[in-house]
Amino acid sequence: MNCRIDMDENKTKGAEEESIQQIEDSSTEPEQKKKNSPERIIAIVLASLAGLLLLLALAAGGFVLYTGSLRPSMFQERSTEEMEKVRVQVVQASTPTPSPPPLGEIVDADWIDEDGKPWNYNHHVLTVLLMGIDYMKDRVQWDTGRRNGGNTDVLILLIVDVKAKEATVLNIPRDTMADVLALDANGDFESMIYTNISAAHSFGNGEALSCQLTEYAVSGLLCGIKIDRYVAVDYDSINRVNELLGGVEFELDQDYPFLGHEWKKGQRFRLNNYQLQRLLQYRDQHDMDGAFERSRRDLQIMKAMYDQFKAAFLEDPGVLLRMYSALEPYITTDLSMDEISFLAQTLVNLPLDMDCVVSLRGENRIGEKYVEYYPDLEWISSFAKEKFFVPCD
Repeated sequence: MNCRIDMDENKTKGAEEESIQQIEDSSTEPEQKKKNSPERIIAIVLASLAGLLLLLALAAGGFVLYTGSLRPSMFQERSTEEMEKVRVQVVQASTPTPSPPPLGEIVDADWIDEDGKPWNYNHHVLTVLLMGIDYMKDRVQWDTGRRNGGNTDVLILLIVDVKAKEATVLNIPRDTMADVLALDANGDFESMIYTNISAAHSFGNGEALSCQLTEYAVSGLLCGIKIDRYVAVDYDSINRVNELLGGVEFELDQDYPFLGHEWKKGQRFRLNNYQLQRLLQYRDQHDMDGAFERSRRDLQIMKAMYDQFKAAFLEDPGVLLRMYSALEPYITTDLSMDEISFLAQTLVNLPLDMDCVVSLRGENRIGEKYVEYYPDLEWISSFAKEKFFVPCD
């Protein structure tokens, strides 16, 4: 994990106890009679994520208390030489077109909307791109001169307005159609293709470059917004976590015939590694909602894993260090430990519920091979104006 761990010698036991209490308070699931909706599950997972961030920061010895204000060193723009090379190649490959003569005064703005109105970034907003990757690391393969760094099965943009003390979670379906940078086997820019956004990660090396290619695609989809940080978790970590938990306990919310005739709604199973991977990865390619159902199921499993981990932690705090050691090799992130601490403490003090979860609007269409999700561009423009930008003065 590309995450710098800062040791804070002044950290007190009281601060740790207060943080753990915040985790317990924030991750309590409200009792509802409604069937679990995707929005509710995502909200619970987000609240759980805040607690997990705090736990991992504590386990790494890098937990720091903040007063609610950003330090100047946090969330500065970062990149890698590989991605900078690709950006230069994209610019060089573009055919310049003559610009029309300016009408009136030239306005310096971060974004010009479809009506010609100028907007600037809201600098109180932080964004973190969360990715669940189905195939990466040591299993990189080559196919027709391109690399396969793994597809993004889960893609969520966490949006935190530090000043307004609000959090929004944008769920981006994996089949969303977007402009993706296609690279060759050497990591050089080949072309811009319009395809499922989940494929953006596959053109990289399975690590930082893949994450930055996904950032590029998400940024382009959302009117060129800035994405401050990313966190990618390799699905290969699931087996190790499952073993540490002694098997995830999962209650079926519907029938799952692809696992066997006994997998009926209401049954409760302690999953072995094969069953867990099958639940996470299976989707019916002939079903228009197949990818959506898999994403919903993945989030339910994430919640079940966190609940079980929390119970194990309360019984034996030593599980924290074991879990951190197990997860660390499978996480790729450009968050530093002080940034993790800041985000965790910010999130546990925000109302994380269904109201903060938004799914990117669009419509499913049958493609040549898979379902394709075409985004609603008008909705995206309105969402960007509300969440990321402010009108120019």
